[in-house]
Amino acid sequence: EIFEYLKQNDSFMEYKDIIYFIETVGDDLYKIINELDKLVRYTKSKSEKNIKREYIDKVVNKTIDSKMFEVTKVLEVKMNKKAVEIINENFKDKTEILGLISYLYSYYLDILLTKEALESGMQPRRVLNLPPNRSFMENIYIKVARNLELDKIKYILKELSRIDELTKTDTQDTLILLKALIMSI
Repeated sequence: EIFEYLKQNDSFMEYKDIIYFIETVGDDLYKIINELDKLVRYTKSKSEKNIKREYIDKVVNKTIDSKMFEVTKVLEVKMNKKAVEIINENFKDKTEILGLISYLYSYYLDILLTKEALESGMQPRRVLNLPPNRSFMENIYIKVARNLELDKIKYILKELSRIDELTKTDTQDTLILLKALIMSI
């Protein structure tokens, strides 16, 4: 699949780099295609065809980042229990949990901006300021924004801020609060 995708996009990657890429991203075909798309776009922006290991390191979401992306991916299709499972399996320490909270906040803030842009008749890309290797996210944000009410998005952001603050200042198990919020989305 990877060779075919690269061929269709007039790109190339050495076999050893493909192995490294798969180790970095995992074997979920959806994630592989998304990350390949980012790599192809990045490489073409440099007027090159050969995807190098340094590009993989620079552009591809690493393991924990991939897991954060996976959480939002399953939330997009309302698989909240699966999102909690991913969190249970992958986010163990306070630093990882804070990273996830920050990632989710940024994600839902972009959804809020998208929702407000759509409601005011603007193209979301005008307010999102997405880098070229993440422009595909606009369609995802539009889809999620259309499925969530504005008040719900604001509530999610408010709760993520509260949980973030509690994680930094309290001994309370904020992971439980985060999971409860995920289940209510």
